[in-house]
Order: sequence, then structure tokens, then C-alpha cells
Amino acid sequence: MRKISMWVICLLITIAMIAPNKLLMAQTVRIGALFPISGPGAMYGQWSNNALEIARDMINERGGLWGKKIEIVKGDAVDPKAAISEATRLITNEKIQLITGTNRSPLSVPASEVANRNKVIYWEGSCEADRITGRNLDYVFRPFVRSSTKAIPIVDYCEKVVAPALKKDPKDLRIAIAFDQGDAGVDSSNAFIDLAKKHGLKIVIALPHDGSSLDFSSDVMRLKATRADFLYFATYLDTTAVFWRQARDLDFNIPGGCCGTGAVDGLHNILKGPEVDYWLDCEGPSIIGTSFLSEKSRSNISELRSRYRAKYKDEVPYIAILTFGHAMILFEDVLPRAGSLDPEVVRKAAMATDIPEGGTIFGYGVKFYPPGHPQQGQNERVFAVLTQYQNRKMVTVWPQKVQVSKAWCPVPSWAERAAKK
Repeated sequence: MRKISMWVICLLITIAMIAPNKLLMAQTVRIGALFPISGPGAMYGQWSNNALEIARDMINERGGLWGKKIEIVKGDAVDPKAAISEATRLITNEKIQLITGTNRSPLSVPASEVANRNKVIYWEGSCEADRITGRNLDYVFRPFVRSSTKAIPIVDYCEKVVAPALKKDPKDLRIAIAFDQGDAGVDSSNAFIDLAKKHGLKIVIALPHDGSSLDFSSDVMRLKATRADFLYFATYLDTTAVFWRQARDLDFNIPGGCCGTGAVDGLHNILKGPEVDYWLDCEGPSIIGTSFLSEKSRSNISELRSRYRAKYKDEVPYIAILTFGHAMILFEDVLPRAGSLDPEVVRKAAMATDIPEGGTIFGYGVKFYPPGHPQQGQNERVFAVLTQYQNRKMVTVWPQKVQVSKAWCPVPSWAERAAKK
């Protein structure tokens, strides 16, 4: 009898400990956040988590979702293997029905596959590989640009800015490409080559590289030998910094400019000098003229900047803007219409999304390609822009409708830049 009583007491204690947690879960809207918190991508991951927390705080202070507070449940996607295990943990252990992430395509591809297999919504707000939405996955949505989208503003920039600045016919420009061999680099470079050829532009070299390389000296010399007028360098932030230092040291000059993808406004944190100026980057729009935006979008981006500055004593990074803006689409438009986190209901609400141009902090609208389309779940209204470092700050220079400043082109040689110091 005594043993039975002790067993009953233990059971009651266990129930008492579990019950409040279940009650708390029922009173909150639990969203999974899958970013690299540790490892080489930790800086981007921390920026993203910071922004997601600000988006959560803003919505919670406005009354939450369906009268409930949003709770962020984090996973650490340090590498592709961890992305799989952490996505699985969030779904099976934490009972998460919606995950947002991830910063890097090699993490997003396997993590979104896990989510889709478990019929959990995966909301990708910062990765570009075409394959993410090119696999006919019903529960994967990307409001952000895909890699091949980036070819459009770059080709346009070469024709309308670079060629006139160099006093050349666009068809006489010598264009070089160097790209990371991962999904995003291959997708964006192939799309650029295809579109450039359609416009009659001349590609003089397409040079693949390992994104983890610490030495680009041989690549720089091969590119230098092509006498390129313009270089498209499709890779990640750390790789860009290594390459650009060696381009300077080896006196590799590109008069029409060098355009990367993925370096954005993080490059100045690594280079910390005037050599960052003139660098172009092709990404989703974040540093744009606010007159192009709706009143709500202007208010949201303004509040993000002020909150980030107050909380983290820094200007909000581009990656954080991506995470925040795409989370707000979810929190302010999709989920309120869904009324719950039931993946089937959220999926229908996402497919019914119809935000016009100017209706997000990025300027683009949102409408997802439907089932049966080769890019099901991809935002069809998205567009990319070119930003450029000017006086060590990133500004949008192309296309003109969202331009903050005119592009600095042509680019002076390294010797000319050194003489101005």
C-alpha cells in the first residue's frame, strides 16, 4: 500500500510539472527558427535571430496573433547534417508546425526537405538556390529572390550603366564570371550566362571555385589575363573578402566594377577600410528609397531600425532586414488569415497571398507560384537590386525605381585609389 501511495505521489508531481508547460504552449504561437547559431555562419545566424525577435516583440506588443503571444523556438543549423537533425528535433520533440530559416542554401535544402516530408510549413526568407522551390514541395514557401532572378538587374546594369561609362557598345564589353560550386553560385552564374548571351553580351571566362578556399591568387591571375571590363563574383561573404584583398594585392583592376552576391553590407565588417568602396552586390532590396513603399512598410522598417539600434547598439544588417521583412509578411498577412498553425490551413493562406508592389519593406509584392509550376512556392513578384559601397556604406544603385544613389562607375584603378588617400 505504501509503495502504491508513493507511486501515486510521484505521478501527481510529474503531472503537476508537465501541466503548466502544456498550458503555456496552448497560450502561445510557437514558431521554429532554424539558423546557424554557432560555427562559421554564426554572425549571420545571430543577426537573423535578433531580427526575428524584434518582429516577434512588435507583433506581441500589438496584441499578438489571434490574441496569443508568439514564442520563438530556436534550432542551431551549423551545417547540413545539423540542419536535418535540428529540423527533425523541432518537429518531433518541440511539436513545431512552422519553421523559418536559414541563411545558407546548403542548410535550407535538406532542412526544408525534412519539413515537407513531415507536412510542416517551411518559410525560407534568406536563401536563394533555385532548388529550394524547384522540387515540387507543397509546404515550402520562399518570398525572397532565387539565384537565377539576380541575372536580370546585373545584365541590365552592364548594358545601361557600365557600357556608357566605359564608352563601349554593350556587345563589346568583356565580362568575366567566378562562382562558388554550390547550388546558389551555379544557379546564379548559369542564369547570368544564359541571359547575357540572349542580350548579345560577351562572356570571356566562367571560373568555378571552392567557397571555403583561403587562396584566390591563381584565380585572380587568370581573371586578370582576360582584361575583363566587368566581373560577376557569385559566392559568400568570407570568400569575397579573401578574393578582394588578393585582387588589390595583385593589382587586378575591373573598370566596370565587380558585382558579388551574398557579401552585402557585411563586407565592411571584415575589410574595415576604403578598399570596400565600389564593390557591388546583387541581392533582394533592403536599402531602398522609402517613397516606393506603403505607409505600413515604411513604418515597419523605421521601427526595425530604431529598435535594432537601441537594443544592439548598431545599424541593422542586411541579413537581419531580410529575416525581419519576410517574418512580418508571415505575421501580418499569412497567419492572421490562416487563423491557426495547422499546416494545411497555413498552406492555403500562403497560396492565397496577394500583396501588391510596395506592400513589403523590400518594395516587391508577394504572390506564390501555384502547384504544378516548376517553382511552386516561389514568390513570382520578387525582384533583385544592385547595391554598392560608397564611402563604406551600402546604397542601392540599380534599378532606378528604387535607387538611393547613382552608381560609381567607372571604377578607378587600385593605384589611383591609393593616390587619393
